[in-house]
Amino acid sequence: MLGACPLDCPDTCSWVVTVQDGSAVKMRGNPDHPYTRGALCVKVNRYLEHTRAADRILHPMRRVGPKGSGRFERISWDEALEEISVRLRGIVDEYGGEAIWPYLGTGTLGYVQGSEGIAGRRFWNVLGASRHFLNICSSAGNSGLRQVYGTPGGMDPETFALSRLILLWGTNTLTSGHHLWKFIQDARAAGAHVVAIDPIRTRTAEQADEHLPIRPGTDAALALGLMNVVLAEGAEDRDYLENHTSGWENLREEILRHPPARVAEITGLPEADIRALGTRLARTRPTGIRATMGVQRHAGGGTAMRTIASIPGVTGDWRHPGGGIVYSTSGHVHLNIDTRDDLLPGPVRTLTMTRLADELDESVKCLWVYAANPMGSTSGQNRVRERLLREDLFTVVMEQFPTDHRRLRRHRPARHHADRARRPARGVRAHVPAVERARRRAAGRVPVHHRDVPPPGAAHGAHRAVPVRLRPGAGRAAAHLGAPLAGGDHTRPAAQGGLGPAQRPPAVRAVHRRLPDALRPDGVRLGTGLRPAAHGLGRAGVLPAGAHHTRLHTLPEHHLRQQPPSC
Repeated sequence: MLGACPLDCPDTCSWVVTVQDGSAVKMRGNPDHPYTRGALCVKVNRYLEHTRAADRILHPMRRVGPKGSGRFERISWDEALEEISVRLRGIVDEYGGEAIWPYLGTGTLGYVQGSEGIAGRRFWNVLGASRHFLNICSSAGNSGLRQVYGTPGGMDPETFALSRLILLWGTNTLTSGHHLWKFIQDARAAGAHVVAIDPIRTRTAEQADEHLPIRPGTDAALALGLMNVVLAEGAEDRDYLENHTSGWENLREEILRHPPARVAEITGLPEADIRALGTRLARTRPTGIRATMGVQRHAGGGTAMRTIASIPGVTGDWRHPGGGIVYSTSGHVHLNIDTRDDLLPGPVRTLTMTRLADELDESVKCLWVYAANPMGSTSGQNRVRERLLREDLFTVVMEQFPTDHRRLRRHRPARHHADRARRPARGVRAHVPAVERARRRAAGRVPVHHRDVPPPGAAHGAHRAVPVRLRPGAGRAAAHLGAPLAGGDHTRPAAQGGLGPAQRPPAVRAVHRRLPDALRPDGVRLGTGLRPAAHGLGRAGVLPAGAHHTRLHTLPEHHLRQQPPSC
């Protein structure tokens, strides 16, 4: 049966699970999927073993000793739901719904049970809980790209096969997103030159034609230096800049202040290497840039990504299939998730994921953690631990395995993704992995699970593991736990507005949504890319945030005036 990996990875692999007597016995990459091409990563190749690990949590657990003691007892789902519902009801009555912090991570990126669909949002809206800003992964880069294009989306990664110069900027493709490498190999077979820009000589850098070991945090300076060489060669696309961008004169002034000699001092790279790559960039069309999250994980990350993203506008690479930049493909495909914000009793505050150490104060009385491990992935761990040890803080976690929080909070078993080779008969919603998250790409194909195997122990999916006995007539809350997709819902029974069995795609296929084409000025159809202003869809801004490369300044208003409509 067909499934898909919902982990936080670029590739959204499609997998095929063999089921015998109700058990998943084999998993392999889907050979018919054009991006997966039959291969899974080292981690997911052993995923079935992972689901059967001896330390997997199979039953609800309740802490019986002091926080930090690690003492738990097994309880039933009825006991767990009853206690949680009573505690939540008491918190809402005494302190208000904003005292609840639903702390969602990227452990799963499914549209129904993961971060892409803001899992549980309807339920939290009914309670009036605080909003959770999930910013730990890619927010700075997304912000920088939005300043340039109005969307974090970019070129279709499959079109790298058409690129003639490929810049792998801060990404270790062979280790974290290796399916893109097949398209890079196709490009190399046609004569493409591959450059890795990375402080570390990674596996990808070893395989590239050229490696520039840049000083961390100086990516914006290198981008300006490369564009300086493009200008010196007279290779800027003046027609494209005039007709399809805004802010060019300001950016040009900034570029001219960054000749290769100055950039060499900033980046630690030889001036000759900067000039050589700049010359190659000036003379090679199309150039495709792959930049990922490492570039933006410093104080000037948004500025760095914004400046790198200006390069295709200067060179005019958006005119050509295989030209442009891709960081996140989240702007390519959007399912219509109805989170029912109308259920909120009124405006609520927003709490920020990366500020857990600061914002988990006395005003928060319940921390509900799912698809996240803040003790292992959030800054200020000593302070986070201190706040979690508060005896007045009611902490609930939905998890498959004991995490760093085991001694600090409750555990409730969650269903594992690989338990979903067959759809359950009891009406559990399908798990729809996100097409995207930051680097994810499946050519517009949204994988849908239709069946699953019975879960081990008492594990349940995220949508089931939420208390509903909160008040008389709690059916209102229960009715809003899922995140059904409007317009052709593959996750609901036909009687509830979903697609009937005859309307569903075969179990071995994926729901395939073709991405709309962009048009260049002469009307030639391109793959997904920048929408030119000539077609009424706005201009691309090309102005970086300023001369400094280590701080994210207030961004000027020389960016996209009109955000393109989402796909």
